[in-house]
Amino acid sequence: MPNSRPFIRVAFAACCAALIASQTYAGGRTIDPDQPLPRLPVTRLIIKASDKSGPELSATEASSRVAAIASAVGQPMTFSHIAGLGAMIARLDTPMSPAQAEQLARRIAQQPGIAYAEPDGRAFPLLVPNDARYASDQWDLKPQTSGSYGIDAQTAWNTTNGNGLRVAVLDTGIVTHTDLTGQTVGGYDFISDAAVANDGNGRDPDPSDPGDWVTFTESNTSGGSFEKCPVGNSSWHGTHVTGTIAALTNNSIGVAGIAYGAKVVPIRVLGKCGGFTSDIADAITWAAGGSITGVPPNTNVAKIISLSLGGQGPCNLTYANAIATARSLGALVVVAAGNDRSGAAGYAPANCPGVLTISATAQDGTRATYTNVGQPATLSAPGGDKAYDTAILSTLNTGTTSPVASPAGDTYVAYQGTSMATPHVSAVAALMWAVQPTLAPHHLAAFMRGSATPYSTGIGVTWDCDIVRCGDGVLHAARAVAAAQACTSPPTGKPAAIDISCNGDYDGNGIVDPLTDGLIATRLAMGFTGTAVTQNALGACATRTTYAALRLWSNRNCGTSY
Repeated sequence: MPNSRPFIRVAFAACCAALIASQTYAGGRTIDPDQPLPRLPVTRLIIKASDKSGPELSATEASSRVAAIASAVGQPMTFSHIAGLGAMIARLDTPMSPAQAEQLARRIAQQPGIAYAEPDGRAFPLLVPNDARYASDQWDLKPQTSGSYGIDAQTAWNTTNGNGLRVAVLDTGIVTHTDLTGQTVGGYDFISDAAVANDGNGRDPDPSDPGDWVTFTESNTSGGSFEKCPVGNSSWHGTHVTGTIAALTNNSIGVAGIAYGAKVVPIRVLGKCGGFTSDIADAITWAAGGSITGVPPNTNVAKIISLSLGGQGPCNLTYANAIATARSLGALVVVAAGNDRSGAAGYAPANCPGVLTISATAQDGTRATYTNVGQPATLSAPGGDKAYDTAILSTLNTGTTSPVASPAGDTYVAYQGTSMATPHVSAVAALMWAVQPTLAPHHLAAFMRGSATPYSTGIGVTWDCDIVRCGDGVLHAARAVAAAQACTSPPTGKPAAIDISCNGDYDGNGIVDPLTDGLIATRLAMGFTGTAVTQNALGACATRTTYAALRLWSNRNCGTSY
């Protein structure tokens, strides 16, 4: 395979947006939107008496009752006041975690004369970004509604913004943009051919994107470096992908990034007329912390490697070895399925073992008209579709060849493609790892697949998605983050060849267990579906790997890890 190309299709252009004033909330205090909502200790409880209404309960009697309750349950607390509907508010002498407070409330609710008890939690403004283009244009990040299959990032943001994670974007590099200020770290230019690199040299520490345009003359020069290459202006593709992952959010301009607390490590592997497999493979290894001769060590090792690129052909050993190395170093490798309305099995590195391969859906949840499908596609995410006049808006540059300096060159453009779907998944992986760092890459893959939104149906056989065509469903950020957060004791062991006919490992934890795997097998044989298959069968992470994922593993992933 001589080169790889980015998987995009340009849909329409959009000009820069105006500023919006920063938001200040109650009490004159400005809420910091760049931090997730805190999980604060519980300091108060709400206790409602069952034998008296509010007006009948005096402060003196309420104080006496709270003291009696404290003595009965062995937890020091004092009466604070009576709430508007007559519940007693008790202040804990010692703050406790939300889980501890829930347990205490349940014990109090069992006391005579108590209707209910619950922690007196805190509420904060939910983060719906004030970025100028979010409300009107970023359907892909919003909660699902009728006819619109967004990933519900804004609910996930109430828990995490991906702070502390690094996502390597292997692409055309990066240009400066106001909405990406401070959102990238480190990086490298892995393009070894100076002509392809288009920056006057080969590999170097500068991941800046000088442009990847190809002229008519270059394409039609026999024997030239770019003979028969597609003619076109610079794509600024890496900048677009980076914006989807980590554009500054709630900064009153432009677009919102999904994992805006994370940092992108920009790595140039694509230049004029694409990039070479060897450069891409080296970059995969280096991104995960592996050693590459002649290249300084990566001081910004990434947990997630995002590849919105590919080319026709089988998965060769160069790709396979690099991906295996990255996986052995603990990285999740996310790859676009491709845009040729063909089978994903014919495109590398989407068809390599151990990668999470992403197909694209339109806004209505159907299969995007361009996306590659079929094995090994394992999950879908919004990629847009010009047939429905929808695409994915993100950061770009106004330059047609070389970049125009920021801020004059800052713009926002809507692209469509599996290139746009892939960074949605990469960013959600960062959100998940931020809330549960002990998870392994295959756990993240399973949770994203298991929590995915079912595809819409009824459009027609050609465009309806299903798990055979497009993977387990449409990515759902909020549910994936919740699954990761809940799985405090993930299954141990290395990911196995997850296929019943291979080794009987139904739950994919690397161990064939007569209890858990046998229970799942029995339930499948009985026709159970959904969480009924996995309830109490997967130990501490019960119900977190759903029937859809198990069925997909069973049907077509023998010999792979996801």
